Amino acid sequence: MLATEVLEHLSKDDGKIMLEQMEKIARKKIILTTPNGFLPTYAGPDDNPTETHLSGWTVNELRKLGFKVYGLNGLKALWKVEQGQAVIKFKPRRVFTILVEISELFVYVHPSLAFQFFLVKDLKNKTNEN
Repeated sequence: MLATEVLEHLSKDDGKIMLEQMEKIARKKIILTTPNGFLPTYAGPDDNPTETHLSGWTVNELRKLGFKVYGLNGLKALWKVEQGQAVIKFKPRRVFTILVEISELFVYVHPSLAFQFFLVKDLKNKTNEN
């Protein structure tokens, strides 16, 4: 089961309910992406109001829920929120975009430093229980 950029749009309680429901219906794996921690983005005046982020998740929280956590989108320190959207913090942005891409290799194995998380929960043992 796959859900990208959804978890942060729910409260922590609703996010945990969603994860529990996914685990009940998924057969092999749950795969998610979400920002590293709370990212205060919001919907613009013409956007969908549900675009607003309501929660942020940490490596430790997600590991306690049984997920393997990998880093995505380079170093978190290279990003900022501008007008409710995540953008590269420094200029010239083309140069720093390259640094984001280079840092992908590092944050993949050090997700606490990453801008976003790639999460995998293997449910192989679940099929053995049924």
